[in-house]
Amino acid sequence: MELLYVILLAAGGVPAALLLLLVLGVICYDFTWTKIPPEFDQPLKLRVIYWGGLVAFTLGQICESLGICRQVDFISFSMRFMTARLDPSLLAKDLLFDGVPVRVYQPKAPSAGQRKGMVLIHGGAGMVGSIDFYQDICNRIAKEADVVFVAVGYGLSPDHLYPSQYKQCLAATAHFMQNAEVYGVDPSQVIVFGDSAGGNFTSVVAQQLTKRPDLPKLRAQVLIYACFQAMDFNLPSYVQNANMLLMGRGAALYFCLRYLMKDTALKDDLLRGSHVPDDSRLKYRKWVSVDNIPEKFKRGYRQVPLAPYKPEVYKQFPEMLDETFSSLFAEDRIIEELPETFIVTCEYDVFRDDGLLYKKRLEDCGVKVRWFHAEQGFHGVMNFADKGPFTFPAGVEIMDRIIDFVKNAYERLCRYIARESNSVLVSVGYRLAPESPYPSQFNECHDATVHFMKHAENYGVDPAQIIISGDSCGGTITAYLCQELKSRADLPKVRAQVLLYPFLQALDTTLPSFQQNCLFPMPTLKDWMTFAMYYMGTPSSLAEIAIAGNLIPEDIQGKYRKWVHSDHVPYKFRIRNHAPALPTSSKDNLFNLINEALDRKLSPLLADDSFLKELPETFILTCEYDVVRDDGLLYKKRLEENGVQVSWYHLEDGFHAVPVLLNHWLVTFPCAKTGVDTVVSYIRGL
Repeated sequence: MELLYVILLAAGGVPAALLLLLVLGVICYDFTWTKIPPEFDQPLKLRVIYWGGLVAFTLGQICESLGICRQVDFISFSMRFMTARLDPSLLAKDLLFDGVPVRVYQPKAPSAGQRKGMVLIHGGAGMVGSIDFYQDICNRIAKEADVVFVAVGYGLSPDHLYPSQYKQCLAATAHFMQNAEVYGVDPSQVIVFGDSAGGNFTSVVAQQLTKRPDLPKLRAQVLIYACFQAMDFNLPSYVQNANMLLMGRGAALYFCLRYLMKDTALKDDLLRGSHVPDDSRLKYRKWVSVDNIPEKFKRGYRQVPLAPYKPEVYKQFPEMLDETFSSLFAEDRIIEELPETFIVTCEYDVFRDDGLLYKKRLEDCGVKVRWFHAEQGFHGVMNFADKGPFTFPAGVEIMDRIIDFVKNAYERLCRYIARESNSVLVSVGYRLAPESPYPSQFNECHDATVHFMKHAENYGVDPAQIIISGDSCGGTITAYLCQELKSRADLPKVRAQVLLYPFLQALDTTLPSFQQNCLFPMPTLKDWMTFAMYYMGTPSSLAEIAIAGNLIPEDIQGKYRKWVHSDHVPYKFRIRNHAPALPTSSKDNLFNLINEALDRKLSPLLADDSFLKELPETFILTCEYDVVRDDGLLYKKRLEENGVQVSWYHLEDGFHAVPVLLNHWLVTFPCAKTGVDTVVSYIRGL
């Protein structure tokens, strides 16, 4: 028995010893051949993930060499251990859409109307990945964005050769769009979404759907660290992240060749660009150019020209420059028809510049683009948004941004107001900070508003009946726009402005509403000031100093005290937990960092009387539990003193942004409908 025990122990110990040697070899390889930039926040966590992936990759190679199974099958098997359970608030069904396997996720909670639909085309280089592996992502988006979510289980290479992947995804998406109402989805509200290679397939699907007049137009496309071109692998991001973990430049080219079933020995020719004919270089260089990449992304970069063209290499890859593989190269007439797009790029990703180039291409063709750049992101980070100790903040933030983009609570609000007030409603999708720094938001809203005023009749609108409305910071922009536009003789006079819980001054954060609601979570005073600093591009550390009132010099405070002071707030709003602010000494040396906050753009309440006289009729909505409640009250007083007709409604149980929760599927408040219906009644009465 003792001899048998020793034999069994030895037999079991051999695989363990070999696995240990493999792990040690992987670690040595990692530290020898890869490089994590020193600016990256969590290098050890990323290395551990990389070690696990490389072990699976190497074991797969060994199994393929021994004839046990294919490498891709082993990797797919390994990924099954990272599958999440179905969220209990969702129903899921495995179906076939036009012969393509899909899983449909639907919220169990009833909906007041048709939902949005979202189609996921997962990543994995077209060779690995599955619906199961992406179930945590499917769960969260379906639940939090309240959408009907369709994950496509397209066939993988080498069993299904290019271009079957995008064709299957196209067939499944078209089927869903044709039958959207069967699943409680508005056919005009379908979004396609993909990451990595799935992002590439998604962009191709969106382009192909522009050629389908029998289908409704896509609502949007969401493209997460996707690859869009196979012409130049020496762009700054490819060079800077050549040895980055999870997806370096060599790995990207290797997977590309394996996906296309080509000889991986051709990788060097591909890297040098020998596969690109001279006429293609001339045709596409206007789109694939370092000049189209913002300077901030070119740190330490030296351009590498493409190597001389080799016809024999091109013959191996003729499909790589086709628009169904390199979607960046689609014709303008196709790009111009694409829907609103959300693009995510990651700093430590070889495909970062592909995303930047596609973003520019879309914008040049007039497509509305929202962009988010994850400064600490790497390729595949979205899959680590909910992985316990291996969760990365960048993954969490990307998921949050996707959900915010999809939810678009303002769209629900706009539809309700447009329907109930019988109005043509234009929602301005201005670009957000920090990707679009202040004051671009004001400029874009100004240009969009002026354009609409000049062309109102084209939309069946009386030019003399245009109302400008905004909430929160949108109320700031609205107030400023009305001050600017009142002197434009070439434009009709604005009929009215509607300001919902607006932020109107950055002078005094000790007003009663700031004190009374400083800890109310929608948002807290500290959150509010941090957002303000972030928006202006100033250090967020100044938020605490601003709250204490130490950033504004005393002479400037004195200048505006006639307009901004707690004494001007009606007594009924001062009696709840308010103590007059004590004098504080200002830090004049810091004022220059935030002095633009007192400009009329950010503080329209501080505008001279000349800007307020003859403003249009105004409706102001304030909320009791809102830090900026008193901004609205003070602006109301100033407008009335300057002869402007003001209608005011106060939500006694309201808080900041509560109208946005109108008819929300998860939580709703009676005061949300009260506030919105009051706005609707005001508009109808004009």
